[in-house]
Amino acid sequence: MRFFTGTNFLSRRPPKRDDYRGAKTRMPTKAVLSWQKMRPAKTLVVLTALTLASHGVIAHAKAGSAAKSAQRTGNRKIAIAGVTHGPLIIDMEDGKEYIDKMVKAAHALNEYRFNSEMTVYKDGKTVVETSDFYFKRPRLIRVEITSGPKKGAVAVLRADGKVRAHLGGALKFFVVTLDSHSEQLNSANEYPMVDSDFTSLAEFLANWSNQGIKSRASKQPIRHDGLDKLVTVVEMYKDNDAGRVLKRIFVDSDSYLPVEWYDYRDGALWSRSVFTNLVINPGLKDSLFDIK
Repeated sequence: MRFFTGTNFLSRRPPKRDDYRGAKTRMPTKAVLSWQKMRPAKTLVVLTALTLASHGVIAHAKAGSAAKSAQRTGNRKIAIAGVTHGPLIIDMEDGKEYIDKMVKAAHALNEYRFNSEMTVYKDGKTVVETSDFYFKRPRLIRVEITSGPKKGAVAVLRADGKVRAHLGGALKFFVVTLDSHSEQLNSANEYPMVDSDFTSLAEFLANWSNQGIKSRASKQPIRHDGLDKLVTVVEMYKDNDAGRVLKRIFVDSDSYLPVEWYDYRDGALWSRSVFTNLVINPGLKDSLFDIK
């Protein structure tokens, strides 16, 4: 390791090896004394460098030990920020069986409500849309947009399969009847609002799986940043591009219901949806699912 760089005494050239050869008169006494005076400083530099290096080794060893410890437990905490490729964790297996459990769990629900926050990364901009979601069997849905470009919009899927809606903005006082998959009913991520219930989301994954899109699920539940419950990671990807994730979902390991949903396009994060304040069987009235 070479320390003779920079300014002050470190910038002085040390005696070359050849300077010590032959008669002692080749190296003046003054030079010898100067070099001897530098020895304590040189020793200090060496010791400092070794100390820093040892700290680096120790820190690296601790980090490696922590990582190995995290891999040994299903209760570990991971962060999703900036992760656009997969697999997110090492211990994953084929996810088809787990997706079937998600479908079964969603079908078992009679009614529920939750809050949703969707963040969309589009054209270099970030769009945030929040909404209140209501569901009641056989398939009644109500979505109220509480913030974002469509703030004030309300869409209701009725028992007859028709959608009655306020479109928000200047049109929020006008009620229209729309096809359930009209683009006017799309969320900020361009996905239909009326297909955002847990059954539709789980069946979407199952249909993709049946069409040949691969899936994987974490073998053990993990703890994800910002969540107070253990979750299972489910990822969808193409067989010929296992590293590029199409969907990544964090699923409540107790209920088999999604709590966070990530969509990717061309290898980049497109949208992130977070489902909070879930209440099952809140006693929703049929009148909630109609707009006069």
